[in-house]
Amino acid sequence: MNKFIISTLFAGILLLGACSEDKEEFDTEAPTISVEYPTPCAIEKFGDMIRLKANLSDNEGLGSYKLNIHHNFDHHTHGNHQEVCEMDEIKTATNPFLKDWSASLPNEKSMVLDTSFQLPADMQGGDYHALLYVTDINGNQSWTGISIKIIEN
Repeated sequence: MNKFIISTLFAGILLLGACSEDKEEFDTEAPTISVEYPTPCAIEKFGDMIRLKANLSDNEGLGSYKLNIHHNFDHHTHGNHQEVCEMDEIKTATNPFLKDWSASLPNEKSMVLDTSFQLPADMQGGDYHALLYVTDINGNQSWTGISIKIIEN
């Protein structure tokens, strides 16, 4: 009887192993992002609306996005800024703007994200980064950064 139990367990393990080859691979492909606006080195004004327009796509489905705008008064980089913009001199941040906007995206494979956000008035003008993060339905994330200038109105 022991040989029968051992043979049955061994056969079951082999069958389970064979079935795992039929499983789909887990999605590891990150979304793609192509930003149309703001354009690199764009000049925006505090008190006005800032527009975000980007083409987003993913092989499985889009999940969410986050737009982060923060100062670049110290001329730091994020490693993916391709543009070379005319920058102000390095300065101390006394009243800089910092904001994150985020929202869910429809579970679609591609879409144009076109939305606007109000920039507050009376913030410190200068060089800023706009970072766009996109996450798909499986948690894969891509991001891109754009250098912009936001001036006092």
